[in-house]
Amino acid sequence: MTRVVVWVIVLLAVGCEKPPVDPLENATPSPNASILPAPLSSAGQPAAETPLVAGASSGRPVDSAGKVASADAGVAVPEPLRGDQALDEDALPQRELTGVTLDGEWRLADLPLPAKAPEVNAAGLEAARKLTAPRMTIDLASAGRMRIIFESRALPLGEGTEIRSRTDRYGHVVVWPNGSRYRVLPPGAVRTVLGERRVDAIPLVRAQSSGKTDGARRAGFATKRWELVTRTGKLLLEQARIVGAGEGGALFCRFLAELVSIDPSAAPCTADDVPLRASYTWPQGGSTAFEVVTVSDRVEFAAERLLAPPSGSEFMTAGLPPEAGGIFLTREELMAFRSRPLDVGAAPLPGAPDEGIVLRNATDSLRYAFLDAIPLAWVLPNREQWVIGPPRGRYLFQWRTFLGDAVDPAVTVDLPARIVVGMGPEGGKEK
Repeated sequence: MTRVVVWVIVLLAVGCEKPPVDPLENATPSPNASILPAPLSSAGQPAAETPLVAGASSGRPVDSAGKVASADAGVAVPEPLRGDQALDEDALPQRELTGVTLDGEWRLADLPLPAKAPEVNAAGLEAARKLTAPRMTIDLASAGRMRIIFESRALPLGEGTEIRSRTDRYGHVVVWPNGSRYRVLPPGAVRTVLGERRVDAIPLVRAQSSGKTDGARRAGFATKRWELVTRTGKLLLEQARIVGAGEGGALFCRFLAELVSIDPSAAPCTADDVPLRASYTWPQGGSTAFEVVTVSDRVEFAAERLLAPPSGSEFMTAGLPPEAGGIFLTREELMAFRSRPLDVGAAPLPGAPDEGIVLRNATDSLRYAFLDAIPLAWVLPNREQWVIGPPRGRYLFQWRTFLGDAVDPAVTVDLPARIVVGMGPEGGKEK
């Protein structure tokens, strides 16, 4: 009887046992998967704007109509960087990366031609022009990294300074020339860094767009052109399809679009599309452009050169490289502007130095001084810069901003001189 009871209990247990079940993935999406990033700016979207393709640059998929799909698709949405927070160590695998390298130059509009005179040394001016040409080299890794290298004395950031970007973050990182320090640029800060040498994130918006059309042939590539308009300016962006640039091309597109306050999540930036020319026109008048001259594809990069931030670098919350300076040419290089000094006969104006030129910036923004169409120096707001070297004589002089959104008419000056731009301490125009 005892055996019968035991067998009955065993049979009941077997009948009640559930068959093994295959492990199930979590069918409930993460709360973060359906939460779009907070707006990057307080400015609203223009009512008449045309939707733009966010594509790979925003990390969000797009449908056949170019509209941003739901974040529920599981693609990571880039996080906006904060200027007051250091970045975690970059998890980029330590291996060789492939991509594309661009060499380009800023094209400054409305530069006056120097006067032709016997004492004007054309060779000296041409040498100075080459030394101060505003060149940049851009490395684009298909894995989603970008490095912009400043290759000129006359750019707002010092020669050898880098801007690095990564596809999982909105914003950028400024790296000091020796790689020992870095500073975070939140989304919207690119404009003030290049235009004013300060980190101040301006409001970002979506742009009005005329749509994509055929562009000119650039650096051997056919391009497509976008016309993008915001309250702060108009951008004509010409991009080429270069297989191998990957997400790096989208990062460079985001960088250029931020100069006219375009939200990086709404810029027309996709993988393998590489900007070859960006032309800017400003509401106040004036313009500038960045143009790629050469393209080197199938380039290999060492991963440590693209880390954002660089390994072992110190996080900074103030300052930009260089921390001092602003004069682009040596005394000897400036002396070569003329084959000999010229006595113009007129007495120097009050405040003029015994030699050279004193530059006074009485405006509230950084200004560049040009002498015979050569960038001489940048001068911080409400500061002076004394430049020694140009021989006595007559020159063509111009004040302007680096991005060309403020350009004064060129004037003839006799050196030595003191030249002022802006309002004086009494509220009137300084003389």
